Amino acid sequence: MPEVASNLFTIVDKTALLEIRDNRLYKESHSTFEDYCKERWGLTERRTYQLMDAAKITNNLKNCTNVQLLPTTESQACPLTQLEPEQQREAWQRIVDSGDKVTYSSLEGIKIMANNEPINRNE
Repeated sequence: MPEVASNLFTIVDKTALLEIRDNRLYKESHSTFEDYCKERWGLTERRTYQLMDAAKITNNLKNCTNVQLLPTTESQACPLTQLEPEQQREAWQRIVDSGDKVTYSSLEGIKIMANNEPINRNE
């Protein structure tokens, strides 16, 4: 099967990857989840987990009552992967509240702030 461009994967598709893995739905046709993703979608193991990380972050933000805008691309969610769930929500809210365009670079800056200045770290 030809490689599927990962930017064609929507958040719904990324969440579906989590469901397929967690419920072991890949077992119908493949022995491992990684083999399933490679053969079915042309995704490397690394790329598969990057997409699922983006889905986890989006789901985390979706469960936050004060977040009105959610990531629309994996690159918007990627910088948040190294933060704790509460920090992800706070960092995302900061960038949305700033009115700046949500980009990888702007989120990297917010992430750096989160690592250097407490964003409700519960310390």
